[in-house]
Amino acid sequence: MKTTLIMLFLFTLLLPNIFAEHSPHFLIEGHRGGVTSVAFSPDGQTLASAGSSGLFGQYTDTIRLWDAKTGVLKSVFVGDGAESVAFSPNGQILATLTSGDIQLWDANTGRRIATLADQSFVNSVAFSPDGKTLASGGSGTGHGYGPHYAALQLWDVNTGRRIAATILREEDSFVNSVAFSPDGKTLASGGWDYTIRLWDANTLELLNTFEGHKSVVNSVAFSPDGKTLASGSRDDTIRFWDVNTGTHKVTLSGHKAEVRSVAFSPDGQTLASGGGTSTLHLWDIATEKNRKIISLDPPVSSVVFSPDGKTLAHVSGEAIYLRDAVSGQFIYSILRHRATGLAFSPDGQTLASGGNRVILWDPVTRHHKQILNVASNGVAFSPDGQILASGNFKDWTLHLWDANTGKIKKTLTSPIQLSGYTVPI
Repeated sequence: MKTTLIMLFLFTLLLPNIFAEHSPHFLIEGHRGGVTSVAFSPDGQTLASAGSSGLFGQYTDTIRLWDAKTGVLKSVFVGDGAESVAFSPNGQILATLTSGDIQLWDANTGRRIATLADQSFVNSVAFSPDGKTLASGGSGTGHGYGPHYAALQLWDVNTGRRIAATILREEDSFVNSVAFSPDGKTLASGGWDYTIRLWDANTLELLNTFEGHKSVVNSVAFSPDGKTLASGSRDDTIRFWDVNTGTHKVTLSGHKAEVRSVAFSPDGQTLASGGGTSTLHLWDIATEKNRKIISLDPPVSSVVFSPDGKTLAHVSGEAIYLRDAVSGQFIYSILRHRATGLAFSPDGQTLASGGNRVILWDPVTRHHKQILNVASNGVAFSPDGQILASGNFKDWTLHLWDANTGKIKKTLTSPIQLSGYTVPI
């Protein structure tokens, strides 16, 4: 019996290597828990990762920054784990989502700048292109009790004041993903009611509703020119929508299970998608054809392009993978980090990952820059890269962090329970 257990244990350790697609250029190791989210800095030089704090909260170095080229750890942010991370457009701020709270960090120092307390489940956050506003989306129920209502909020990044909020009075609904249009005038949301909505980014006035998906909408993303919105759904499809008219343009079929994440390349020529079939798809926008299918194990939960469009990062299981965005060739991976979201800083020098902790990585050296010990479903950088936003499910707050020092700048409080955030790259 003992011999059998030992053999099973050794097989478990060796299994990932047996099925590895390619020999890696190098591996990034450091997270002791799973990786929940990763994000490139806008300049592509840093990779941020967020990790799990463990079942009993035993891990505290939850946000790490790595050099994207070398995999060297640059810094560690101390926190309670994070589910997702995102850089501000200028790469100076990292936003993390932790148990319903959004926290903003200085991406250079790891200092926490602020905490936005929204008393809600937060799945997604997004910075406006000018970096002045933070949008958060999720569930408008109180502390997990009672029916869930889809909810959106807008925050002033400088003051921490809530600008606007809205709740959709449909029970058992969540906002899974939010995204600003490139011009910052429109906010898109997708969620559990199979519907995509466009909102005025200043007032949250409803502008348009896109219907057609036959199941939950997991992810939304604007094309770089702002004319097209892509949506990924549990109905196994990706849909393109005309932003101005609301017309459904095309449906991309190819995934054999739910589509969990979609992302446009910076030049708008490629769409990356990942999902529950353990495959990563690269689509040619001009031909609407599937250009590349990469088989993976386990499923893909998050995909993001580096600002220069040359690198694609994705989360699969307890690892972060970086690939050539054109060929799909494997470059390197970061092991033992269960991430829920990724974000590059605007300068591309930092990749943030969310999970039970948020980690800012240098994508060149593979070293972590900062570790924010805060749990986060998602993270987002401000456009200047100075602030990182994160959301926390534990104490129902949104946090704004100094992306350079990792120190908290603000804590935002709201009676609405939210559950989501993303950031445009």
